[in-house]
Formats: sequence, C-alpha cells, structure tokens
Amino acid sequence: IDKRLTTYQDSCKFFKISTPTVETGNIWVEFKSCPAVFDYHVQCPDCLSFHVMKFDNIKWPGGGDADPDEIQSKRLAYYVCPKCESRWYDHKRDVAVRRGNWRDREHGMLIDAYLQSFRPSKIGFHIPSWLSRFVSLSKTAASFLKGLKDPVEMQDFMNAHRAEAFRPAR
Repeated sequence: IDKRLTTYQDSCKFFKISTPTVETGNIWVEFKSCPAVFDYHVQCPDCLSFHVMKFDNIKWPGGGDADPDEIQSKRLAYYVCPKCESRWYDHKRDVAVRRGNWRDREHGMLIDAYLQSFRPSKIGFHIPSWLSRFVSLSKTAASFLKGLKDPVEMQDFMNAHRAEAFRPAR
C-alpha cells in the first residue's frame, strides 16, 4: 500500500491499525516513529477535570491477590479520578469517555488545533481498552491479575489492554 500511494502523495491518507506486540513489532515501531501522538482525555463527571486514564487508577478489592474470575464476573473493578478521587464503575467511565477529546502528548493541544498548526506527516493514537464501553474495567483488571501469574497472559494484557509493546522480564 505504501508503494501504491506514492502516486497520490498529497491527496491520500493511509491508516495502519492494529494491536502492538513487542518493541520490534511493526505496529510499535510505526507508532514510535510518529512525530505526533494523541491521547484521549476523559472528563470526570463529578469534578469536570480532563485527564488521560491510567491503568494505575483502576482499583479492585484484594489487590494483586484477588481472584481474576471473581473480579470480572462480579464487576468489582472501578476507576478513581486522580483529581477528585470519585469512583467510576463502567457506566460513569462511559460518561467520562463520551465527554472527552483527543490531545497531542507534547503540547496538550486539541487535535484540530494541533493538525492545523503543525500539519505532521504522520500521527499516532494511543487507545487502551479501558476507554471502550465494550470492555469492562473488571475485564481489564482480571487480565492484569492473570498476567501476574503467567507471562503469556501478561503479554496479552500489555498488548490488548494497555495497547503497549510487551517487554519480557529478563
């Protein structure tokens, strides 16, 4: 596709969409080469502050010793707003995501303003699973808990949920 689009250099857009695997994988290498990377900023339904959701703010009872199947089946995980510390279960997370916007990592500019000002040749988007209404916070937590016991499961968590390259333990 890259070669075919040389004919249409100034009038085309080419999207590469996939889950990263390892640091040397094609998707992660392409992502890291983007001059502009955008993160989705959610808006807290309670304090109205904007921030990027981080996995470290997803909590569940029992911490690392919890049973992943119980966390997922009973939907026990929640997210804690880093500003006001309100708890968001899946519904409130969905509200926060609907109110959000894309901003670049370097300047924090909204995507439209950034693209008009800088016009980068390539851009990347980081989209972890916990932004999706189709993935419960509890499923994400359960995936992490399984990964604590199995490196294959940890790679799945890193790739499918964090949307980051997996770095094997040395």
